[in-house]
Amino acid sequence: MLAQRLSLRFSVVAVLIGGLAVATLSVTAVQVIGGYRRLRQPGQRLHLAGAIALALAGGWLAMSINRPDIDDSIYVPKAVYYVAHPDAPIDTSVNWLAGLERTPNSGVFPYYELTQAALAWLGGVPYLAVYHVLFPGIVGFLMCAAAIVLIGAFETRPRTILLCSVFYLLLLLALGETHRAYGNLSIARAFHGKYMFLSVGVPAWIYFSLRYLRQPQPRSWLILTAVGVGMAAATPTAMVFLPFLALTLALAVHVQESRAFASPAAWWPALRYGASLAPVVLMAIAFRFYAVDNIAAGSQINAGFPKSFADQLRLIVNPDYPLTPLLFVASLALVLALSPYRRFFATWVATLCILLLNPWVSHLVMLHLTTENIYWRMFYLLPFPLLAALALAPLANAGRRGPLWAGLCVIAAGLAATIGPTSVLRHDNGATLALPGYKIGAADRICAQQLVQRAAPGSMLAPVEIASNVLLLSSRFPQYVVREDYLGLMMSTVPARISFQQRQDAAAYLYRNAATPEAENAFRATIAAANGPAHVLVRADADRHAVIAAQLDAAGYRRAFAVAGGYELFSRIPRPHP
Repeated sequence: MLAQRLSLRFSVVAVLIGGLAVATLSVTAVQVIGGYRRLRQPGQRLHLAGAIALALAGGWLAMSINRPDIDDSIYVPKAVYYVAHPDAPIDTSVNWLAGLERTPNSGVFPYYELTQAALAWLGGVPYLAVYHVLFPGIVGFLMCAAAIVLIGAFETRPRTILLCSVFYLLLLLALGETHRAYGNLSIARAFHGKYMFLSVGVPAWIYFSLRYLRQPQPRSWLILTAVGVGMAAATPTAMVFLPFLALTLALAVHVQESRAFASPAAWWPALRYGASLAPVVLMAIAFRFYAVDNIAAGSQINAGFPKSFADQLRLIVNPDYPLTPLLFVASLALVLALSPYRRFFATWVATLCILLLNPWVSHLVMLHLTTENIYWRMFYLLPFPLLAALALAPLANAGRRGPLWAGLCVIAAGLAATIGPTSVLRHDNGATLALPGYKIGAADRICAQQLVQRAAPGSMLAPVEIASNVLLLSSRFPQYVVREDYLGLMMSTVPARISFQQRQDAAAYLYRNAATPEAENAFRATIAAANGPAHVLVRADADRHAVIAAQLDAAGYRRAFAVAGGYELFSRIPRPHP
């Protein structure tokens, strides 16, 4: 934010970020080495080695799962631009949309992606090598590490902690029953800042909150403040999420550990704890001014999301394979029956169900707090899949046969993770498991790479699925058509000779065989415009290919080359200067 206010060059900010990264790694290394040296028993070091191995496995899986997501076309282009233009000033301009009379500005500053861009530029590597490979590996490692230490806050036996953590990781791979199920939002999308927050930031916040609320210390408070600021910078979701999570945790710890519910002395630590969120609250207030005017409930960017509680719940629950609700209910019942922390988790779940997660208040919450495209994420305020991992602990600790039954549960989770009908890795989930690489579909990647490598820099009209991937690879090809809701949001703030509807109609004519006069006229007007696209991608097998080619020829375009995936690129012949 300060860099934006001062209009600092990206290269300057990158050096500062690099210095902070080196300092952070150095401090972390000193802490880890010191902690290792304090381990006196061989068994302790063995358990630490097991924890590190599990976290490394999580990092490898996060790097290796390829499940492309169109959200990248919103988060990545500005970072790619910075890597290619290190002297550019830090700002919020959206400079990858073509044919606009003025450059629009985003209301969300890309702190997370800016950090990645800085590391990519300093390291001399492509941005996607950091975004799709390095950071998912780091997030996957931290995801498992955070789960291990959080499980350790409720369980003391090292072997049980490791077993529950293995179960947790396997559950992440098994929970892929819908696009927004926890597994698909964590280990399969570790490259997005909002899901880094969900899978790393939330467990870390819970762990340090428990440390502070159980034994208040300034160090824990400062860590909480830093985590809050970092997560709110990574995603606006944290601005809504963390205050409710903090309130719930403070109440749950109080109910668990204090019998005097209204004791002022008992609530002072909770009030000090809440003060750690002051920067997050200020960031939320500042963001709300933008959100109310641009992305409020009922706005275009929320149009595709349901408005009812039941339909929001269906975004994460598959009625054919309701693994998430079944696991949640079963594990909650086991924890309430067998865990010494039953009051804590009962309060946690009850508080959220009363305040947020019920059909009587959901509309008000969507209207005034979250909007329709955020509300479903509030279900992940519930302690899941943490509850499922903790429910395994009493079984693992139950006499001679308990570990055997716990082991069978882990095996069952492993089968569900690899061959189950809800597995994140299954083919119809759009995911593949391979060596770490860019998280782009193979066919789309080949097509986009050919365009980037062979076409001259210039604006482009291409199908959304191709345009989105071109933006991930290069900043030299601003696009006329991108994801519909985002394009509509950005174009609503600036004038353009080629309107939003004209772009949509032209794309429908080219790529969806729309035969209406409106669609054809929109296409003709687009390619005839003085600020029309420099390149037009056409399907070689389109029903009206000959007609489209003739229209392009009449508008001054010539066939440039064939493109993988059954496309042809037509490029505008440069017009001579008068």
